[in-house]
Amino acid sequence: MTAYGMVGKVRSAIKDALNVTAVTDLLYNQSADSIAWLDASAVGGKPYILIELVGGGDENASPTRQREVVYTVKAVADTADAAEQIDAQIDAQLHEGTLTISGWQTVSMVRENDLADTQDDGGGGTEFVIGGQYRIRIGMTS
Repeated sequence: MTAYGMVGKVRSAIKDALNVTAVTDLLYNQSADSIAWLDASAVGGKPYILIELVGGGDENASPTRQREVVYTVKAVADTADAAEQIDAQIDAQLHEGTLTISGWQTVSMVRENDLADTQDDGGGGTEFVIGGQYRIRIGMTS
């Protein structure tokens, strides 16, 4: 087993971990279709979740392959309250949680930084962005 394609595998595992009713009921179309990778243009509306890779890679600290990566996971909504509510559910699913990735196990997954910002929504309005950065450590199982 190699680490090839791990960015996509970890991203998919994060999306799968967030595909639970407590999270999706708060999103635009009440489904995982409102969880986007890098570009939310296909989502169709707010609120939604955006996942971005901050960085990371192989640890090279032991004979067993291990990876450490940091992902930003944030809610984008029309109100700060809605973004905060979604972020709370994201955190409930990810902080100290596990990811399911074939051939790998979650060593740890913790929230390290909080993020909050506003941005122009492209139509003259403001959208609220609230989330966090999660450090994820995974190790090969075989």
